[in-house]
Amino acid sequence: MPLILWRHGHVGFALPTHDAAQLVAAQMYWEAFRTRRRLFDDPGAGFDATEALVRRAVDALGPHWSCALFLRAERE
Repeated sequence: MPLILWRHGHVGFALPTHDAAQLVAAQMYWEAFRTRRRLFDDPGAGFDATEALVRRAVDALGPHWSCALFLRAERE
């Protein structure tokens, strides 16, 4: 049977370590992605709001983890 490895939010094969603050931030951004406002009168304003949220997540968690959380929230 082949080994299946899921690398959600990081590159490489070694498991990353995270401190408590990073784990709290990840939970916060996942919730923010899940519950973000999706209907706007102006589509551009919606894009700007989503982009700002994603940029804050990337600053806090890095691009890989932020992307994994965003896509997980979208799948839900």
